[in-house]
Amino acid sequence: MAYQAKRTSAYTKDFELVDESGRVVHSLKVALDPGSMVEKLSNQYVELLRSREKVCEMQKLGADFSELKDAYETLGNAVIAMIRSVFGDEDANTILEFYRGRYNDIIQEVMPFISNVVIPDIRRITQQNRKDILQKYNRKQKRQKKQQIRKMVKRLWDI
Repeated sequence: MAYQAKRTSAYTKDFELVDESGRVVHSLKVALDPGSMVEKLSNQYVELLRSREKVCEMQKLGADFSELKDAYETLGNAVIAMIRSVFGDEDANTILEFYRGRYNDIIQEVMPFISNVVIPDIRRITQQNRKDILQKYNRKQKRQKKQQIRKMVKRLWDI
């Protein structure tokens, strides 16, 4: 029998944009591919947290309007970059068009999906993949199997 390499199914999550009347306007599929998302998403998330921290710090210090405006713009750009890294450019544009520039709504409605669903799922998938790889290439198990085979061969020769 030939060695078989099996392709695993893609991990996806559905995300729906619902209007004020409760009607689903857009249904988006989010591909949870740890290989392509982990580094990009991690960098975007760190940038988002830094931008948010900067805004909070400036508010505490009583910064003037122009400084706060620049900080909020940086924060908004970090949110959009995060959305683009999760949804891709086309679906991110769909989300931006759906909310029509209401960035507070985007932060309140879309970001929880990313931080509470996408990021934990990516971590879980990554950990499972790592575990599967380690199980397949565990040196200790290979050594034990080789020793078992040697013992069986030795027994056969001794008979």
